[in-house]
Amino acid sequence: MPRFTPRTIFLALWLIVFAGFALRMPAWAEEPDEGIRLRLLHTGQVGGLASAYRYDIRQPYVLASSFLQMQGAALGLKDFAITGNTIPFYARDNYLWGPGFGIHQLRSFLRETPEPLARQPVLLLQSQDSLIGDISESQQLMQHIESWLPRQQSLREGFRLRQAELIRYPGPVYQLRLQRADAALPADPLRWELLIGFELSFRGPNQQAQDPSQLIVIGQPQGEGSRRLRLLEQLRGPEDLLVDSGNLLEGLSSIATNRLSLQRENSLKMASSLNYTAINVGKNELLGGLEQLYAEQDQYRLPLISASLKRDGAYVFAPYQIIHAGQFRLALIGLGDHTEFEHLRAMGILPADTEILAPAEALSQALTALREQEQVELVALLTPLDSQGLQQLAPYTQLFHLVLANPDAPLQQVRESILRDIRQPGRPFVVNSHPLAISLLELEAVGERVQISAEQLPVSFETSPDPRFLPEIMRIRQQAYEDALDPLLPDPAPLIRQDPELLALFYNSAASREAARRLGGLQPLNPAELLDLYPPYLTAELLANLEMNGLMEAFEAEAMVMRLGPGMELAMPGALPRLLAYERLKTPDLLERYYLNGDQLKKLLALKLPGLAYGGLSPEQGKVRGREIGDKRSVYRVLIPSGTASLAGLRPLLTNIRRESLLQSPFAPSDPSRVYLRDAVIGLLERLGHHPDYARELTRLLKPSWAERRLLFSLQLDQLQLNLSGYNAINHRDYAEVRETRVTSPSSFSFGGRSRLGLGLDNQWLGFSLGGSGKYEALSLIDESTATAKERYSENQDDLIFFGELQLRLLEFSLFANRLQLTPYLEGIYDSEFTPTLNPETQAFNPLQSELRGVLGLAIPPSGPLKTFKTGLALRRDFNVPGNLEAGLDLKLLHEQPLSNFVSWNNDLSVRYFFTSPNDDASSLGLIGQWVSSFQLSLTENLSLRLYADSYLFQGKLPGSQLGASVILGIGMGYDRIWKPWFEPLW
Repeated sequence: MPRFTPRTIFLALWLIVFAGFALRMPAWAEEPDEGIRLRLLHTGQVGGLASAYRYDIRQPYVLASSFLQMQGAALGLKDFAITGNTIPFYARDNYLWGPGFGIHQLRSFLRETPEPLARQPVLLLQSQDSLIGDISESQQLMQHIESWLPRQQSLREGFRLRQAELIRYPGPVYQLRLQRADAALPADPLRWELLIGFELSFRGPNQQAQDPSQLIVIGQPQGEGSRRLRLLEQLRGPEDLLVDSGNLLEGLSSIATNRLSLQRENSLKMASSLNYTAINVGKNELLGGLEQLYAEQDQYRLPLISASLKRDGAYVFAPYQIIHAGQFRLALIGLGDHTEFEHLRAMGILPADTEILAPAEALSQALTALREQEQVELVALLTPLDSQGLQQLAPYTQLFHLVLANPDAPLQQVRESILRDIRQPGRPFVVNSHPLAISLLELEAVGERVQISAEQLPVSFETSPDPRFLPEIMRIRQQAYEDALDPLLPDPAPLIRQDPELLALFYNSAASREAARRLGGLQPLNPAELLDLYPPYLTAELLANLEMNGLMEAFEAEAMVMRLGPGMELAMPGALPRLLAYERLKTPDLLERYYLNGDQLKKLLALKLPGLAYGGLSPEQGKVRGREIGDKRSVYRVLIPSGTASLAGLRPLLTNIRRESLLQSPFAPSDPSRVYLRDAVIGLLERLGHHPDYARELTRLLKPSWAERRLLFSLQLDQLQLNLSGYNAINHRDYAEVRETRVTSPSSFSFGGRSRLGLGLDNQWLGFSLGGSGKYEALSLIDESTATAKERYSENQDDLIFFGELQLRLLEFSLFANRLQLTPYLEGIYDSEFTPTLNPETQAFNPLQSELRGVLGLAIPPSGPLKTFKTGLALRRDFNVPGNLEAGLDLKLLHEQPLSNFVSWNNDLSVRYFFTSPNDDASSLGLIGQWVSSFQLSLTENLSLRLYADSYLFQGKLPGSQLGASVILGIGMGYDRIWKPWFEPLW
């Protein structure tokens, strides 16, 4: 029998106790005291590792405005302005710039550097977004600022003084040499980065823009790729992981339309060297197509994930990535922006059979697949969705713990943390992820509790660039921007300042309102205060107006619908260089021309899709070019870029509508071909910059002038009908001498046709229409019975009218606090017939009808179902009555009420009353009223079936005249069409 010593028994008991504690510990915990620690570095919405130069220059405006307000009067300074743009070059704490100093001049300067003309020490102000210096010999302006700034507590924290040397060369060329700079300039041009700068001039009451009180402002871009790479390598430890939320790579080229950026290969090499753990697939990654992305994934070993894309029921990429830290498991699920993916599929970049999952559905399916594979402690989402897009995931917030997204976060260094129980559901922790920063995420798990800390670290320009990639990045950048200094447009700021309407548009833009809120603190800046800090530039809204006005004129369209992209603003004061325009106008969209009828255009506006701009249209008022939108009879030529047309909310409406994809471009004369939106906009800006009256033309194009009626010529064919009708008459025999078929004809059954043809010429001041209408109902069968005899005979029922109307909109006025608008009009009508009426008593023909009427009155503009309402004083001249001239009143009303998509109820009412006159006879009518009510069933856009009742009430002028009436009940096939020859072909 074995013997157990006390030492053996003690050891066994210790092992039992240890095992009991071990069974009670969570399965994923390794050390109960220290727990599990995991560090992740996170990037998102970078937009290209190798080319993410982004500027947000604000501090110089705040400094200049505050200094001018407090010190301007004492120094004799009145205002300040941006007096020129420049492209400084930067390398190793050296800056080079000068008038017309571009890439070619840089190479020559470095190859043969001339002897300097002068050297002097200067003071600089360094802020997060810019470097500010005084390049004058006296340095007086900077000395005044230096002595004033320390007393401004709210400003001084944003600036720091730096010592430098300013060197002047022939040209002039300026070199700004910071204290840490090497004595010799880097000789390799590829070591020099291209920056954006401008001159800020302070002016007195009588000083010109060339006043020596001038500062040079050099932008300090944030988020630059080689600096991001260097910062990541500095922050990252051996065990730290690196993930990305999407759009890490470059998308489209800045200089070539519909081609991938030349920097994309550099970004792929940088991503490969960084050894990412997971990269969520965004729109930029897919812009080259799936096959190219597959090849890039294999070549550069990219860990791509996406739960949003499937083909044939299988995921295109892995939907998630699981990270193991001991027994602790973190799942990273990749969610894309399905609207962006749908756009790529509509453009043919993604295969047509690609299944695109909305974020909520993609998350649900990924979680199901994850649970089937492995149990995890934490679930994190990698996604480029903004805060609005994340709202779609609200029903699933109990199923995930972290969101690595939130690109709406402000660019600042900030640290946040939260402690939560893994097993208890709660609100997910959203990590700030500005595109120009890096997020550092730390997870510390002890037991079932986890401490989550996140810190956002901006990628500052002061970080040294990585020398391995900078030369190749600069080689491509310098090659692309050899003409970067060439201005496309002169400075628009003076024009915007001088025009109250443009100033209001600038201040009410989204970017200006945000700047006023941010710069004003608790109380947003008013327009005057904002303009002191923020020189006007082409905001997204102003640029959209310019584009739409110019493109609608160039491509002969009445309207344009486009979406405002996040990079549309040309947010740089001063003249607009090509560099900035190229960087902003990146889109693969084709320009296409759609032919929408009025009903389709109303449906488009009723969608109220967010982020769309409407050119030529007033959605709230339901107008196009200041006119009420018509119905199916009116066709409108509408420009819609392919990217806008592919939006999920818009695509079903446009699917079967006629469109033109091959257009004749006035900016590149050739046969009709595919026109890229980017090429058209660049061509428009180039043409505008060379316009002989640039200021006036730019001012005109920047305004949304489509609320005003433009000159429009139209040809209208209305109510071309074939009718079958029954005619019922009352008291018609008392009016045998009247020269009007509707009055003299007895009850009958007839068939025939009627139509109306008109020409219109219309603008904001006048409206003129001219036309004619005719009715010819042939071989009417008359069956009239009396108590003593039966009569049968036939007669043609016909009418012929010529009309003209002039609307005097220049005299338009309003009543009742602008609730009622009235437009004076003048109308002339000549009323006749094809054949004379037959007098049933004498069996002789009456004289051929010949009557001229004129009306002077007031009309109400069309609104909703009420298409016409006008009334006025009338004069009538019957040429068959010698010396006849009658005065009276005239009223006309036209009402169209849609009952469904295919059925409408229409009413046409006209009433005329003429007072007695000395020459009245048995043919003279005093009261004439006609009401045509019809139900119209649309068979096609222009063809319809009509059931109608045509009531006609009349009474003669002679004493004892009885009221007479006739009613026509009929059915007919009708065709209606409105042509606008300037905007569409007749056939």
